[in-house]
Amino acid sequence: MQLRNIPYITLWVNKFEETISFYKNILELPVESEDENFIQFNTAGTKLFIHRSMSGIEEPLRKDVLEIHFDVNDVDKVYKELESRGVEFESVPKNMPWGTRVVAFKDPEGFTVELVGPHKKGDAIAKH
Repeated sequence: MQLRNIPYITLWVNKFEETISFYKNILELPVESEDENFIQFNTAGTKLFIHRSMSGIEEPLRKDVLEIHFDVNDVDKVYKELESRGVEFESVPKNMPWGTRVVAFKDPEGFTVELVGPHKKGDAIAKH
C-alpha cells in the first residue's frame, strides 16, 4: 500500500459565513462548488473543503491540531498584499532552518494558515 496524495482537506467550522468569505475574498481561492453548508476550493494541489458545523452547538473547536500551508513563490510579496487586505500576521516572514521562508496568520475560525516559500537571500536563519 502506498499513500502518496492527499486530494483534499476538510474543515468543519462554526463561523461558516465569515470563514468562507475570508478564503474567497481575502485569500482569493478559486471556488469549485458551494451551497449553503459547504464550499469547495480548487487550489493547484490539495483541495480545501469547508463545511458548516452541524452539531447544533457552538463548542469551541480545537484549533491547535491543524495548520494549512500555502506554497507561494514570494512570501514577502504575498505577505504585503494580504496585510493590505487586513490580514493580521503573527510575525514578519522569516527564513527557517529547514529551508523555507514562513509567515503565519489565523483564519476567522482560529486555524493557523502559513505562507511557505523559498528563503529570502540575505536574511538570517531564524531559530525555531
